[in-house]
Formats: sequence, structure tokens, C-alpha cells
Amino acid sequence: MNTDTIKNSLMCLTLCVSLCFGAFLFDPTNRPLKYLLLALSVATVFWSNKQSLSRFAIRDYFDFIFPWLPWFICIFISMFIHRIENFYVDSFLLLTFLFLALRKSMIRQELVYGSIGLTLLIVSASIVIQVVSQGNVETEILQVNKNVLVPSTTLLTVVCIALLLFKRNLIDQKLQLLLVCAVLLSLVAIVVSEVRTSLLAILSLIPLVLLKKRQNILKYVLFICCIFGLLFALFWFTGRMQEGVSDLLKYQTGNSNTSWGIRLELWKLSFNAFLSKPLFGWGQQPFGDIIAAGFSFPVKTFFPKHFHSDIFNILVCCGLLGIIGWTLTICLLIKKSWNDPVQLALLLACLAMGLTERIMYQNRVSIYLLSTLWVLIYLVNWYSHSNQSHFKNAEVK
Repeated sequence: MNTDTIKNSLMCLTLCVSLCFGAFLFDPTNRPLKYLLLALSVATVFWSNKQSLSRFAIRDYFDFIFPWLPWFICIFISMFIHRIENFYVDSFLLLTFLFLALRKSMIRQELVYGSIGLTLLIVSASIVIQVVSQGNVETEILQVNKNVLVPSTTLLTVVCIALLLFKRNLIDQKLQLLLVCAVLLSLVAIVVSEVRTSLLAILSLIPLVLLKKRQNILKYVLFICCIFGLLFALFWFTGRMQEGVSDLLKYQTGNSNTSWGIRLELWKLSFNAFLSKPLFGWGQQPFGDIIAAGFSFPVKTFFPKHFHSDIFNILVCCGLLGIIGWTLTICLLIKKSWNDPVQLALLLACLAMGLTERIMYQNRVSIYLLSTLWVLIYLVNWYSHSNQSHFKNAEVK
């Protein structure tokens, strides 16, 4: 077996494994998939030899990774200052080697988009079946914290909706039907799981439409509003929205021991703690250290591992160093993905749900899922908008 055969086989296997990104949603398969994908990506880069490390490959890689660098550099600095989990290093390696491994692979968009739709369909169906058959669970669905699982699948939902809104003419009818079925079933899963955070991701599609649509803007905005309104009405029917209103009313009377009351107290605590250590923050999972330092938290029976918000998590754990790096990366990623509504939809959904839940920080599930999806969608967009002769000419030169 010659080198080219090994290289092409490894590249094909790496692509196939990367399309199994749904395994990142579940703890038993999260780490095995990560290690397998990293091993295959490194092996593919190794067997590609000079082609993967040529100046053209390095140029393309730097163009891809540059928006992520401010965030990862600040995280790595924080890792030396505090004890921070290493899955940020793993996600950086995943972005790096998966891109280099698949850079020369002509990935068909139907393959990636079909995998996203099929994954969303299967996971959403599983969520609905469990909840309907066993009743809604307070904390876990499919043995995963529902506030981790459902927002992560909602990222896939937003990608599917963006594909239907912006790239419907570029995909065949069978794939469109798959995406529609996946979206509908995922909306049912959101309702039966009663995870209100997902509503924010749906709302994030409105600024996307306003920014990127050139025609029939009002029609598409009304379409998104109808989806949001339907979910809101169903949440109201189940009593979930009333619970949120009741939580806020109780909080005003001094009762913080509710879902929203705890969140508000955590955000207040994290901001006050940030003010006492503004530069580098308190480190990973600092709640115990903050309380030991004399800060008060009114809900004595609750001991959180995170602060239910990407912004407040980063502020209290990494300080100004982290929040500046994260903000720069977000701005650079928005600029980089400006011409691709699907990438932009994925990013806006992360930001929207990150207001009240952990998505891009302290969440191994969504971080690995986001890293893999970002590489796949980036490469599909890259190939569909680039002259194919670019790659041939690059190697000839």
C-alpha cells in the first residue's frame, strides 16, 4: 500500500468520524470520540507530509485559526495562573489538526448538512421518546444534564434553520425535507424538555435575517417570530413561562431560592467577586474560594460549579484577561463568518444562549461540538466559494 493510498484512507476515515459529532453530546462517548478524532487527524497530517505543512497549508491554517487566537492565548495564560481544565487545549488541537487533516478533502456540502440534520433528528426523537414515556426529568435527559444537552442540540437546530433560510436553492429537496423534519422534531424536544434557554437561540435568527437577507426581510422576520411565538405559547401552556415570572416576583420579595433567583444571585456574586480580582479572576470553579473570602450567597443549600452565563463565568474565572480575549475572538469570528450565514447563525446562537447558560466556557459538550462543526462548515463554505484551481495551482507552485 503506497503513501497516497494510506493518506486518502486516513483522510476519508477522519471525515467519517468527524461526521459522528453527535457523540460529543454524551459523556460515555465524548472523550473517546475526541481522542479518536485527534489521533486520526494527526495521523492524516503525518502521512500527508509536506502537503500538510507547506507554506500554502500554513497560510490557509493561519487564516482559519487567527480569529480564535486571542481567546485561546488568554485561556492558556489563565491555565498557568490558575488550575483550569485542559479541554480548551484539546479544543484548540481539534480545530488545528482537523482543519489540516481535511483541508485537501473535497467535502460535499450534502454530506455535512445531511449529517447535521440526521444527528438532530435522531437526538431530538430520543429526547421526545424518553420524556413522553418516562415523564419530564428535572435535571437529566438521556443521562445528560438537560441544560447542557438541549442547548447543544439547539445549535444544530439553528444551523438547519439557517440552511433552509439562506441556502435552500443550493440543496436538493430530499435534504430540505430532512432538515425540515429535524427542525420540527427539535422544536418538540425543546418544548417537552422545558429548556427555556433555547428560545434565545431562536431569537438570534432575527438579527441574522436583518443583516444578511436582501429581499423579503419582513416575511422571514415574521417566520422567525412565528416559531418563537409558538414555542413561547407552548411554554406558557405547560406553565414553564409562568414559573419564570413567578421566580422574578419571588426574587423581588427577597426569595432567591428559585431558578431565576439563583441565577440573579450568582451573577451579582460573580460581578462583585470580579471587582475584587479584576485582572486574572479567581480560577476554575471559584465559588468555594469566593464564599471563603467573605462574600455572601443567600441560598445556603446551593453550591454551583459555574455561574450560568458565559460572560459572568469568564469574568469571575479569568478576569479582564479572559473577557478581552473572548470579546476579540467573537468580533474576529463575526468578521470572518460575515459572508456565510450558517457560520454566523451558529455563532449568534452561542452568544444568545450564553447570556443565561454556559456554552463557550466550562462546557465540554458544546465546546467540542462547536469546534467540529466550525471546521466542517468552514471547509464546506471555503470550497463552495473558492475556485477549485486554487488548490491545484498552489501545489504546482
